[in-house]
Amino acid sequence: PHLLENGLVLILWVGQNTPSKWLQEVFGVTVLDQVDPTVGNLQPFDNPTSIRVREIIEMIRNRRQQYLRLNIVRQKDKTEHIFMQFLVEDKTDLGTNYTDFLISIHREIRNILS
Repeated sequence: PHLLENGLVLILWVGQNTPSKWLQEVFGVTVLDQVDPTVGNLQPFDNPTSIRVREIIEMIRNRRQQYLRLNIVRQKDKTEHIFMQFLVEDKTDLGTNYTDFLISIHREIRNILS
């Protein structure tokens, strides 16, 4: 699972490899398909994982002037693109992102072979 917040949206992305124990503790279900993406808030369960996840969400909400509704996005759902559009590929210490790195390696190989 990943929690994304940018001041406008609060998204909890849940992947297909999320352990069923985590799903049970946070959502009260054991299978990803049973997670309701429309809930808007997490139901409180009396376990450390549920308590901590809800604490983090509340901490984020308290730092914002407007209330951020929690959006649940399951991997492979048609709404997954909403989560993905907010991800940015970080640059490495060399100042390039992974795509730029691969392009530079490809150029070097072409130069060596020609």
